[in-house]
Amino acid sequence: MTTIGEEDEHIIATPSYGLFLLSDSKSTNFKKDLYEEANGKYLPSLTNKSRTNTKRILIVDDEPDITLCFKMTLEDNGFKEQVDAYNDPGIALSAFSPGSYALLLLDIAMPTINGLALYEKIRKIDSKIKVLFITAFDVDYEVLRKLYPSNEYEDVLATIFSSEGCFIKKPIDTDDLVRRVNKEVFNYFR
Repeated sequence: MTTIGEEDEHIIATPSYGLFLLSDSKSTNFKKDLYEEANGKYLPSLTNKSRTNTKRILIVDDEPDITLCFKMTLEDNGFKEQVDAYNDPGIALSAFSPGSYALLLLDIAMPTINGLALYEKIRKIDSKIKVLFITAFDVDYEVLRKLYPSNEYEDVLATIFSSEGCFIKKPIDTDDLVRRVNKEVFNYFR
């Protein structure tokens, strides 16, 4: 907890999953998105961390329109209040905790942390997490090796390609998205 301001007039700021929960000396509470304040580029983190359902989904894509569309589509199709979405992979990583999610939907090409690196970091925290990568490219092993030639991705690539169909190609039909997510989360098609 951080106190900001002078002695008789202050604001208490508590960090909470990419947001500051703020309260002033009059006990007025409000939220402020740190990254929206800093640069105005990102949507606020679309999360509700108070849920305890283990069939939760984490979406990370640097394109706000896609993130919001995926979140709304899934929530409208049986995943109400089970989807958290971030536009910044660093914020998503800092908010991630083991056992919180059944499935990751990760964009591969993001500017700060690419989807492969993010998956590798999350997998070290929660080795049982399932993943669907979102990409606009036709993907195969050789294409990814060319895009990400560093040997640091070798284990990730081997894991990815040992699973069948872990890629979602943009654009995707919303019904197909829901079917793919249901298959991964519940092991069946709804």
